[in-house]
Amino acid sequence: MDYSADLSQKLLSKPFGDNQSQKSNNSHKTAQPYTVTIEAALFLCGNAHKYQFKVITLMSLTCLVAAFLNMGFPYLFDTPQVACYNSSQTKEEATYCSIENACSENTNYYYPDQNSNKSLTEQFDLICAEDSYEGISGALILLGGCIGSLYYADSTEKAGRQKVIKECMWIMAISSLLATFSINIYMFSLCLLFFGLGYRAFFNACIIYLTETTSNTIRQLAPNILSIGWALGQIIIAILAMINTSWYYFTFIYTAIPLLVLITFSRTIVESPRYLVMKKKFQEAKVAIISISKINFRPLPENLMLQEEIKQQAFKNNLDKILGGNKIMQQTQQNQGLIQTKVHSFKCLFEYNSLRIRTFILTYLWCLLSFAYFVSAFAIEHFAGNINVNLIGMGIGELIAYLYSGYISLRYPRKDIIRGILFTAGVIHLAFFVFLALDRTNSFVKIITFVSIIALRLAISTGNCVFNVYIAEVYPTSIRHYAFGYFGFATKLIAIFAPPFVQLCESIGTNPFIPLSIFFFIGIPMLTKLRETFEQALKEQVEEEESVFLQNDIPLISMAQKPVNLNR
Repeated sequence: MDYSADLSQKLLSKPFGDNQSQKSNNSHKTAQPYTVTIEAALFLCGNAHKYQFKVITLMSLTCLVAAFLNMGFPYLFDTPQVACYNSSQTKEEATYCSIENACSENTNYYYPDQNSNKSLTEQFDLICAEDSYEGISGALILLGGCIGSLYYADSTEKAGRQKVIKECMWIMAISSLLATFSINIYMFSLCLLFFGLGYRAFFNACIIYLTETTSNTIRQLAPNILSIGWALGQIIIAILAMINTSWYYFTFIYTAIPLLVLITFSRTIVESPRYLVMKKKFQEAKVAIISISKINFRPLPENLMLQEEIKQQAFKNNLDKILGGNKIMQQTQQNQGLIQTKVHSFKCLFEYNSLRIRTFILTYLWCLLSFAYFVSAFAIEHFAGNINVNLIGMGIGELIAYLYSGYISLRYPRKDIIRGILFTAGVIHLAFFVFLALDRTNSFVKIITFVSIIALRLAISTGNCVFNVYIAEVYPTSIRHYAFGYFGFATKLIAIFAPPFVQLCESIGTNPFIPLSIFFFIGIPMLTKLRETFEQALKEQVEEEESVFLQNDIPLISMAQKPVNLNR
């Protein structure tokens, strides 16, 4: 649903001021201010025009490039060919051998194929006792995502969306550049940690920014567009790896240079006007709106005024009339600041009755989807041994899922979509249990199992995008960044523990598919506790805070009528 028709009828409100002042102004032919809400102002300056498409293109391309390093681990840690010889042989007598033989006692080895396409495994000799560093490096990039989600959620509240987006782009560019000059695996792994930190925080901030600055249609497509960039990155990196798989190319040519180029285009990003209004920085909000309107070639009225700003000014005028006296006003302004400025944090997700149950249910469903996503990726690797086939196959599958997710996000209620995804995932996991009981060496069984895994991957990837859309809609502007930080943290935490859990299940001769199937079915009735957000306007404040934010003159004036002790 597009709000254009509704907005066009509600853009202008009554001129601010009493009737007497209006008559006086009319007598002097002074134009009255055009009073609009922040949503109407964004519609006037253009919320689906050139500026928005430039920003979306920049953000999706950044996600595409970031996928190169995130998804390039199979190439970065590719196992090289090894030649072995024992103590009674010379190096010239060495023959190709397996890693197990090379690491056996009384065996020497070396890398016979000396060329420029070195992996980190060969560069830093990570086989044998050092083979665990691949897993450690992978865990560190995920740990960076956890840290980035938590830290930059708070930074997004204090510093703003624009600053976080630009800062995270620099973090990714610098960390990938420094990784090129790594002298050992420890330095490289540290660079990966910062890269993961920057990317996850960037992704979260981008969804928040696009939610607050674009039209209803683009807002619903934003997570899908960013994810499409990621999926294309998986496909492109597999193609680039056919040219050169050197880890220097991955960090410098494929990642650092493109990111530095993209940073030069980020200067056009302005701060989110919704965020500035939430922080009561009305003049800065109008400057941002004017900047967007100029890029979109949509001129604004010279006397444009924000309804929120006028309400704030009216409140201050009322206080001045009621209180009078500078000292009392100073005391009241201090009290006003204490009441009006609400300091938010992660605990707000659980503090308010309107959010607590919602957050618990979404945490359960989000972690369940995330765990199944990484388990399916782990399972695919067992069926397709070729690295290029894995990445291209997963990339194409996710690309289809994100396109389909965008289609259904525009047409169907969120809860209906999520219910269908949970049911589909539950059924497929149940089918896995049956498939694994069959002869796994049979070609037909292997094909059916592999197709089922791909179908599961499609369903879960679709679910991830729909969940991002729902989270952006169900949480208000004042704490939306904390919601994305919290769920981003949960995603990366699940990603760290999912592979060891799967390996543990395999070692004890069991599989996680039956419990996962049950958990998916349990999640379906939980949806009744969530509110539907499809075709609903975004909320700016938590329900419990709306009366303070929108009608804060009532509690403050009541407080001001109480005696004030100026001698304290």
